[in-house]
Amino acid sequence: MIKLNLTAPITPTIEIAGHEFTVQLSELDINDLLEQVKSHALGLKDNPSTDDILGYLRHINEAIDRILGEGAMSKLAAGRSVNAATAMRWLRDVAGAALQANMEACKAKND
Repeated sequence: MIKLNLTAPITPTIEIAGHEFTVQLSELDINDLLEQVKSHALGLKDNPSTDDILGYLRHINEAIDRILGEGAMSKLAAGRSVNAATAMRWLRDVAGAALQANMEACKAKND
């Protein structure tokens, strides 16, 4: 008989503005998500409509929620609206922190 013991998945966490979030995606999934957002941005026309821009912003908000869990963007915005430049910067920072948290949790699990 072959026995296999698997360790529990890692649960990396990030604290942002006093809120603790558990990273929901692996490094590969985060990178794939960022590529999708980038592709969406590159697909915008030279003169995007308001709907095009709003769709792109929704994509960014959804990406942050996928990385940190449902409702994360709403918590981070604290009831305020977030402009495009801020949303893009937040996605960059959240994704970077999530990737780092995944690596640190992996390293801690393997030490």
